[in-house]
Amino acid sequence: MAQLQLTDVTKLFGKTRVIDGLHLTVKSGEFVVLVGPSGCGKSTILRMIAGLEDLSSGSIKMDGNIINNLSPKERGVAMVFQNYALYPHMTVRDNISFGLKLASMPKDEIKERVFDAAKTLNLTDYLDKKPGQLSGGQKQRVAMGRAMVRRPKLFLFDEPLSNLDAALRVRMRAEIAQLHKGLDCTTIYVTHDQVEAMTLADRIAVVNGGKIEQFGTPMELYNAPQTKFVASFLGMPPMNFLPVKMIQSQLVPSAAVTVGFRAEDTQVVNSRSSSVEVPSNEIRTKVRDVPLPPGSVKMVELLGGLSHIHVRLSDDQDVVVETRSALTPELIPRIGDVIELTADASRLFFFDADGRTIFKT
Repeated sequence: MAQLQLTDVTKLFGKTRVIDGLHLTVKSGEFVVLVGPSGCGKSTILRMIAGLEDLSSGSIKMDGNIINNLSPKERGVAMVFQNYALYPHMTVRDNISFGLKLASMPKDEIKERVFDAAKTLNLTDYLDKKPGQLSGGQKQRVAMGRAMVRRPKLFLFDEPLSNLDAALRVRMRAEIAQLHKGLDCTTIYVTHDQVEAMTLADRIAVVNGGKIEQFGTPMELYNAPQTKFVASFLGMPPMNFLPVKMIQSQLVPSAAVTVGFRAEDTQVVNSRSSSVEVPSNEIRTKVRDVPLPPGSVKMVELLGGLSHIHVRLSDDQDVVVETRSALTPELIPRIGDVIELTADASRLFFFDADGRTIFKT
């Protein structure tokens, strides 16, 4: 296991500053996820840690030692890529062992390491097959096995599940989590999928424009986002945002320009339609609900045990309401139905003009 420290790291591509004075410390044995939109710089950060990109300035330390000028193979790092990067003409066995053979490792040790990795990853029945005979999930396991046999101090994953279908992504997330626990290894994982980040990470670094906006545990970031960007990026569906002028509350700070509230903290209180009234979220004791302007239903997503009702308010502002019970056919609101909403007054976030969180009820 390795401790990693990035200090004032900057990366320029020409005159474009893609990483801007970044600081990050990863504890030994920790699973840290870098999450953010495409183009935010998270993969560039990973490649600099791996030694595949040079730093423009700053330093990277592993266990207290600067590794800026070390080659990738000297860093004790193994990286799993998005596109698997397998050799199509080689068997699974040869793909996994290729790096060890290049390092002139004894044959008996190579055999032992390959067998151990294949057993851990349920690949023992596929060792003599070639990548073209494997599914996407099996190919990803081979890529992980190739990294495992090197027994690195640090595992790096660059959006490894983005090419897989939804069901397989869920299964592979569980396998990666188990792999991390079993290997007792420090892991840094890059994704744009906030569900992956929330379910895998010990801590999450939210990257935006080459900077880390917030670094903390999944629930710290969910319950106490420091910026509007973090609040919008973590959570499904994303947090609702409205101009402060659209709500009626004495709770509003003078500097606030935007109020945010999550779909699960929004309730339908009345439905002006021929439909039966939509059931609200669970009954709870509240400080006081904040009324929102009436709106019309745009879409209803039926998700089994819960539903998401998309509503268009005045001034073309959209919000999503989450109901935590299944809607029977007669209870499903129709597109165009006018409904009245409230937001839980104890779960409001207020943001200033720069998108910083200035108050949470």
